[in-house]
Amino acid sequence: MFRVSSLFPKYFWVKVCYCDYKIYKNSVMSSLKAVSRVALLREEIKLTQLELAQLLDITENTIANWERGRSGIEWFVRIAKLCKIFQCHPEDLFEYIEVDKSPEFNSEREANLERLRLSLEVTKQEKTVTKTFSTGVEV
Repeated sequence: MFRVSSLFPKYFWVKVCYCDYKIYKNSVMSSLKAVSRVALLREEIKLTQLELAQLLDITENTIANWERGRSGIEWFVRIAKLCKIFQCHPEDLFEYIEVDKSPEFNSEREANLERLRLSLEVTKQEKTVTKTFSTGVEV
């Protein structure tokens, strides 16, 4: 791979690198498979699956599935590829923002819920009226 950053815009360099990676992947790496290293890393710091799950606020089964390669590995690979493309760390792929919990937000949410409840009641009443009208007996 080569850099052409001084001659071309950055997006072109990423595209060139991505194409080179694809060629390399198809010719040399086609027999390689991504395997989870979560168990190895977890054991190195002497954590159980349950302890790691509690630290991440997920279930122990999720950890077990990651370690056995049943799920999650494809996301790890995608994140690694994103980091290579953007030349960044995984933490750079997202940011924390403050969630608006203001009274206006809550009152607007409550108003929307109330409108939904009323429309459900009207729909329920319409069904009752329709049944009464068609059968002559109120249900």
